[in-house]
Amino acid sequence: MADLKPLYLNSCSTVLDLIARAEMDEQWSSASVLPELSVGGLAAHLGRALLTVDAYLQGDVPPKDAAQVDAAGYFLAALGDHDPVTSEFHQGVRQRGESAAEGGQQSVLESLGAVFERLSQMPDDMDRQIAVLAGIRMGLGEYLKTRLVEIAVHCRDLADSVQVEPPAMSDRCWQVVTEVVVAVTVLRNEPGAVALALSRADRFPRVVAF
Repeated sequence: MADLKPLYLNSCSTVLDLIARAEMDEQWSSASVLPELSVGGLAAHLGRALLTVDAYLQGDVPPKDAAQVDAAGYFLAALGDHDPVTSEFHQGVRQRGESAAEGGQQSVLESLGAVFERLSQMPDDMDRQIAVLAGIRMGLGEYLKTRLVEIAVHCRDLADSVQVEPPAMSDRCWQVVTEVVVAVTVLRNEPGAVALALSRADRFPRVVAF
């Protein structure tokens, strides 16, 4: 857990560098690789990996009797069984991204740059409790793991959207992301189905986390 803060901050720096690329500005209003989301909307959505941490750190401490989840449990609670394209939940996600992108690339970068400066001073205590979503209780370190998943996956989506080389993520980052994604997959599928899909892909159907 001790390396999560620098790992997260380095990944945030990668996000800012990617969004700042000239190709983003040139294709800001073009369609991204994700359904019904523009390049700008996807960039702004990716930026929420910084914004939500900043907001939750400034929020109230959750009550001790609030439901507590880890990183995998967060995704289970947040995503539920929403359809990734047609559900109101995901429509809201896309609308927030598009709204945040309306001011253009520089506006998004300026907003995220200010947030990044605050995040560089975030607490070192990864066990610090924060309230996420509708008051769910999480340790800060567990929440940062969920942001690393968002950053790693959506950086690739965004790079592919403007046809540039995706930014390199450290092996440690991918290790954290893989651990969370596998845990989510096990929660959303029968454990045996996950094991067989990974070890006998030629004979068993694939399983997915999201």
